[in-house]
Amino acid sequence: MANADFLVAWPTSDSSDIKWTLSHRQSTGEVMPTVASNVSATETTEFFTLVPTLSTTDHTSHYTVVTYLRLLNMPSDYPTTAKANAIARDSNDFIFASSTVKPTGNAENAVLTQHDQAHAKTSLDLSTPIILVPTTSGNSSSGDSASSPESIKILGRTTRDKYLISHAVIGTVAVLFISPIAILVARLLRSHRWIPAHAALNSFSGALIVTTFAIGYRNIQPGEEHFRDTHSRVGLALFILILCQLLFGVVAHRTSAKPDPNVRLPTLSEKSPMRIIHIVSGLAILGLGLANVHRGLEEYEEQSDGRETIARGVFIVYFVIVAVIAALYAGGWVNEFLGGNRPAGPAVNNSENEKLRVESNSDTHRSE
Repeated sequence: MANADFLVAWPTSDSSDIKWTLSHRQSTGEVMPTVASNVSATETTEFFTLVPTLSTTDHTSHYTVVTYLRLLNMPSDYPTTAKANAIARDSNDFIFASSTVKPTGNAENAVLTQHDQAHAKTSLDLSTPIILVPTTSGNSSSGDSASSPESIKILGRTTRDKYLISHAVIGTVAVLFISPIAILVARLLRSHRWIPAHAALNSFSGALIVTTFAIGYRNIQPGEEHFRDTHSRVGLALFILILCQLLFGVVAHRTSAKPDPNVRLPTLSEKSPMRIIHIVSGLAILGLGLANVHRGLEEYEEQSDGRETIARGVFIVYFVIVAVIAALYAGGWVNEFLGGNRPAGPAVNNSENEKLRVESNSDTHRSE
């Protein structure tokens, strides 16, 4: 995080107990924060004091606590690029994060890896007295409630969360609404001029998918591995497949199609292989997209800085919409099989049929 003031703490253990390393760090860019000062007069221990009696020292403890002291107002030689010299006597906002990966050593300048666990924005009110209640046998008391996860106050959404929400909303609109409507137009309106609407809707959905992918890519934090989870990998595959499908659709719809209205499923008769492939690949891409929307909803809490959860009702609505899409699409095929919504035969064939009927009627009159 650029222009932030960090205090990083990590445990170092030996055979008997746990000790702690404190490292004051700063960063001017989206890179690993470096030690703020290597000069003894301004190193970490000059400004931050570990409180061992209030920090975890037992290997068998079920929770981890590290406690330190700092001045409300730091002296002028406090090394920082952020406005962190003074702390308010009332409410102060800060961001916390944790990681399961150890630094490379016990020294203050050890190499850190990016946090891979909980991270959020919270608040600490220094005007509220803190009552420390001694505990025994590792059991928590009522005094521990102030530090319980339930008491953490999340102060709105971070910029990263706003990007996540934009990514989710735009992607959901494209995959759960626009793309299915485009496919249903092609399936349910065979007896009408459906291709312009089908093409326009798919083009709009494609633009939304490109936007969704760009937002997701932009929201990857510095130091994070690109496409490290299932949702992002499937998203990359969908991005490529959808662009190819759009181009393939333009080519496929320029090939000949002479549906035979006399068969059970005229849509599949006298159709070029490219059109068949376009139909099958479109359904496969839609199915993959719908599955990835669900995966994204499941992973949102883990990715969100505010640890926001998706309401169960959202998943219910998702499954209802998917069921409606599947039912309408299957119903379109059943309707065509039963004789409804059938595409007309080629125009030239219709003209020839009309001519034959006229000639037949003339011959009948002459014979009479």
